Amino acid sequence: MKNIIVVTAEERKINYHQVLGFFSYEKLAIENITGDEKGDAIIIDFSSKELAINIANKFRSLNRTIPILFITDYNELFSSKELSLIEGIGQIRFHTSTSDNGEKIIELLNSLIDPDFASEVFKLSIIVPLYNEGDRFEHVLNFAEKLNSFLEESYRNSKIYFINDGSIDDTKKLTEGLLNKFSEKSSYISDFGFLELKDLSQNTRKAGTYIEGIKNVSGDIIIIVDGDDSFYIEDIAKMVNILRAGYYDVIAATKDLTAENRPFIRRCLSFAKRLLTKFLLPKGIYDSQTGLKGLRGDAARYILPYLNVKRELAIDLEMMYICKRLNFRTLQLPVRCIDRDGSHIDIIKDSIKYLKSILAILLDRKNITKKSN
Repeated sequence: MKNIIVVTAEERKINYHQVLGFFSYEKLAIENITGDEKGDAIIIDFSSKELAINIANKFRSLNRTIPILFITDYNELFSSKELSLIEGIGQIRFHTSTSDNGEKIIELLNSLIDPDFASEVFKLSIIVPLYNEGDRFEHVLNFAEKLNSFLEESYRNSKIYFINDGSIDDTKKLTEGLLNKFSEKSSYISDFGFLELKDLSQNTRKAGTYIEGIKNVSGDIIIIVDGDDSFYIEDIAKMVNILRAGYYDVIAATKDLTAENRPFIRRCLSFAKRLLTKFLLPKGIYDSQTGLKGLRGDAARYILPYLNVKRELAIDLEMMYICKRLNFRTLQLPVRCIDRDGSHIDIIKDSIKYLKSILAILLDRKNITKKSN
């Protein structure tokens, strides 16, 4: 029998004994929490969001994957900033106490504990562009290991879609070996598919990987992330939890203030790009180029027809400009990042192309139909 830990001040008078009749459960007062209690999921029921977050992080400090169900009010929903304060990589769900619906609590707990038996199966797709990664493939392998652990623990109906962007080294062969390795040791079978590799016939400088990926995955949420292990799984998990809460359609990560080992010239170039592209970006977005983005599946499919493979490295900028024209809800999320050696960017040539792309985006995108929220 699954064990649920309930931490509550009993302000909302929910009868957990009745609601959790099919589970084994332990109800704790806040002063009795040690953080090492053993449970399959945590229910946190406090009117103070600050206190609820502190309790969540106490549990997550020892078990970073444990799923959490927050009981909250319609007028006290967690903001994206508050969600970002919750540590770990486990799933986070919410139930509003204004709805006295014990069945909904059970449904949410079942989806957290065993996603395979959720009444509404949630699908997560992760698109990983690759290009000439042969010399640093250990980073790709390390990142795949982390993604695999994350998905096996929290998002069983998931798909990792590697896209080889016309590499001319042994990236394709190495990735095929990676897929075989993980497919053989995977502990579950999903009709959604788990691992897939698409090999593009020519290098598209990233644009083709976005278009190909969005065209061929069908997740409720889509994450696009560089495959060189430069981003942290915890930040990807935060992005998924924020998108799943329904606050935003698209999240663009930014590493401008957090990237480790970043050359001075790259910092200067990023600053110049921000100044040049500010008028093209949605309100609150200042960095479109960081290689981690999250999109709700319906938003991604709405954006897809407007994306142009000719944009090459400016495909991120084009995507955010389309979001602006479509009135999508967008968020800039600061993330941690390690700048890896082996960048394929030619600073001078690609900067000139980027400037040309800005003009092309403006000329080509005048007829985008605005979408009301």
